[in-house]
Amino acid sequence: MDAVSNLRHNYIPRAFINAPASVMVTGNTAGLLDFNATTDSYTPKVFLIVLGLSFIILTVAFRSIVIPVTSILMNLLSVGAAYGMIIMVFQKA
Repeated sequence: MDAVSNLRHNYIPRAFINAPASVMVTGNTAGLLDFNATTDSYTPKVFLIVLGLSFIILTVAFRSIVIPVTSILMNLLSVGAAYGMIIMVFQKA
């Protein structure tokens, strides 16, 4: 992964500084880096949209603030627990 980062940020820009060419680095490692960057940029937005919509729907359905807030906290707790379990499994492997 460091090699792909070095290629993209150091070596290729220096080698093609005045060339009218676009250079792409491909392969499994580069694809994984691109996938991780895309996932990292969209995950907070998805969480905000899902939690915001669930808050609005539960507020309208139950006409209370306590139930949607409790629901959002429980969702965050369960997702955090699931991600914690996944991280622990991958760290042991």
